[in-house]
Amino acid sequence: MSSAAASTLPPDVDRQLEGLAPAELAVSVPTYNNIATVSLVLEAIRAGLEKHFADVSAVLINADAGSSDATVDRFADAGLPLVRATHEAPPAQLATVPFHGVPGRGAALRLSIDVARRLGARALVVLEADITSIDDEWLERLLRPVLERGADLVMPVHARHRYDGTITNLVLAPLVSALYGRRVHQPLAGARALSAAFLDRLAADQRWPPPGRAMTDLWIEGTAIAEGFAVHEARLGQWRVESKTRTTDLPTMVAQTLGAVFTVMDSYEDLWLSTVTSAPATRSTSTVSPMIAFLFMACWAIDSDLRLCLHEFAGAFVRAPFYGGSEQQQMQSKRRWRLRYKPTYTPVTAGAVADG
Repeated sequence: MSSAAASTLPPDVDRQLEGLAPAELAVSVPTYNNIATVSLVLEAIRAGLEKHFADVSAVLINADAGSSDATVDRFADAGLPLVRATHEAPPAQLATVPFHGVPGRGAALRLSIDVARRLGARALVVLEADITSIDDEWLERLLRPVLERGADLVMPVHARHRYDGTITNLVLAPLVSALYGRRVHQPLAGARALSAAFLDRLAADQRWPPPGRAMTDLWIEGTAIAEGFAVHEARLGQWRVESKTRTTDLPTMVAQTLGAVFTVMDSYEDLWLSTVTSAPATRSTSTVSPMIAFLFMACWAIDSDLRLCLHEFAGAFVRAPFYGGSEQQQMQSKRRWRLRYKPTYTPVTAGAVADG
C-alpha cells in the first residue's frame, strides 16, 4: 500500500495497525446500535474461520457509525485480532437511518478497504451486523471463489419467499441488469467479498461517491462489471434480519433505493451508457415489465411524494426499455433517457437518498 493511501486512515487506526502483523483475510462488520445481534454475527465469523480457514491469518474490522449502546464492546469477545474505527455519518442519517441500517455505509466501506490493503489481505469480506440467519458457512461461500476461483467480487444470493424482496426482485435487479449488462440478483445486499486486485482498483479511484448518498454499493458493482473484473454470486441460504434502525416504510425504501440507482446513473454514466445487452437475464423482456408497472401503480397510490420519481422511472424503464431491439436501438433508448428524464428526477431524490 502506498504512503498516500495509508495517510487516509485516521491516526488511531494507524496506531492499531502498527501493532498488527500482515493478514491474508480481513473481515469487516460495519455497525450502528446492533447490540442485540452482533454477538451472533461474531460467533459465526469465529466459527467459520476456525472451520474453513484455520491455517489462514485473519483480522476483524469494526467500522462503527457512533453506536450509543455496547455494540463495539462485543468485538473484543471474538478472540480475533481487531481493528476498531469510528467513521463520520451525515447528521440527517442518524435521525433517519438508511434502508441498509448503517449511517455513512460508504465511509465504512472505504475505511475497511484501506485497512485491508494496509494489512496486505488477499480478500476482504463485508458482513452485516443485524443478520440473524448467518452461520459458519457464509465466510467459506463468499471467500472461496476469491481465494481459489479468481473472483474479484462475490455477491450473495439469498433464498427468500416469492413475495419477499418485491422491490429488489421486480425493480432493482432488472434495472441494474439492464444498466450494467450483468444479472445481479440482489444488488443492494450488504454481504460481499472483494479480491486484493479489486481493492487496489477501488482505493485508487478519485470518484468515490460523496457522503449523503446510498450509492456506494451500486458504484462498486458497476465498476467491477464495467472494467471486466470477475463477478460471482454465492448462495447463502435464508436472509433474516433483526434491526431497530432499518426503515420499514415502503415509500421511504422505494425513494432511497431507486434514488441510489438514479444517482449512480447520473454521476457515473461511463459505467452503463455503453451497455447494449443484458445477459443472462434474457427472459426479462416479456415477464418483468408488466409486474414492474403494477408495482409502480401500487406505490403511486401509497404516497404522492413518490409520484414524480415513479413516473419518470416508469417512463424510462417501461415505455422506453433498454431490453430487446438492435444495439443501435438500445443505445438510442438510453440516450433518450438521459435527455428527457435527467432534469426532473434529481430534485425528488435529493432529500430522500441516504448514504451508502
